[in-house]
Order: sequence, then structure tokens, then C-alpha cells
Amino acid sequence: MARNPERNTTTKKTTTTSPLTLSLTLLALTLWTTTAPTCPNQKNTQATKRWQTFILYLEETPCYGTCPIYKVWLTSKGIAYWQGIRFVPLEGPGTATLTPEQTDTIRQWLASIHWDTLKNEYVDRNIQDLPGWHILVQDHYGNQKHIHLYGTTRTIPRHLLEKVQWLQAWILKLPFQPADSLPEDLPQPPQNPPAQQRTPQE
Repeated sequence: MARNPERNTTTKKTTTTSPLTLSLTLLALTLWTTTAPTCPNQKNTQATKRWQTFILYLEETPCYGTCPIYKVWLTSKGIAYWQGIRFVPLEGPGTATLTPEQTDTIRQWLASIHWDTLKNEYVDRNIQDLPGWHILVQDHYGNQKHIHLYGTTRTIPRHLLEKVQWLQAWILKLPFQPADSLPEDLPQPPQNPPAQQRTPQE
């Protein structure tokens, strides 16, 4: 049976992709990849990078008893800086070397408190005899946040108070060694007086 040349020509045209169609397809793919929602893996990568470098400052303020009074800076470089004031194993400046596992512990702690969603202050000014905490967080991008805690679970979210108490116990176990001085460029929180030292309003 003889073949129909006209039919064969039509078949070839339907199976051939024109340059214009190819260009439009590539353009559509480019637009989709740039506007598609961020997948969970990408979000996890961004969260990991956020704590690639960090500084976590924790200060415990005085109570009327023998509560430990200190300042500590934990850094992603694997160095912890310490300033012991009273009722602590080491008074004065000190340093400790952090293992990679300890540095990862701090990263996990930072991620767990969701610090960028917290308020700057959780303070009960009706309480006079409790220690308080100043927390200063600086992430990989240079973002900083100061959080002042003073009170009980009546004013401080329970999960946050428990995490700070856990961190304090963890820090006090670090093997700090005396140092002559501390770096001058360590970040400091705003110098607000602790709640228990403020003059009560009449």
C-alpha cells in the first residue's frame, strides 16, 4: 500500500518542538522555581545558618540571699567568658573552652526558646526577693534581642523559666579558669536597674 506523503509531513510537525515553545517552557520553569514556597528543608537550612555564629549573654542579678551573681558570654567560637561576682565557684574574670557538642547544645537551646517571638520584658514588680536574669542574644546576621526576666510563672512563661534555670545549672558546671581580663567588645545589655532595686511606687 502506498504511503501518503502529506500525512507523514503532518506527523513530523506535531513531534517537533519549536524554539518559541521551548523558550516559553524554560521561562515558566524559572518563574516557578523563584516563586515556589520554601520547603521545610530550606527553612531548616536557614534556621541552622541563623545560629552558625552567635553570642549568648546571661546575667543573674542578686536576691536577698546567697543566689549566684555572675555574667557569662557563650560564643559559637567555642569560648565562654565569665565574670563571677558573688556566691559563685570563681569570682572575677574567667574563660572556658567549649567542645563542639557543648556549642551545639547552646544552638539547640537558642532555637528552642524561639527568642525572636518573646517580649523584651517579663517582670513582676510586686516581688522583691528573687533573682532575675538578663539575656542578650546575637545571631549570625547581627540581630540582637535583650530579654529581662524577673518573677515567677505568673509573669514568665513556664517553659521559658524552666529553660533558663536549666541553662544556669549547665553553665555553673563549666570548668572556668581564671583570666587576667575579658575582651572589651563583648556585648552588654541595656543598663536598667533590676526590678527588686527599683523604688516602689506609693
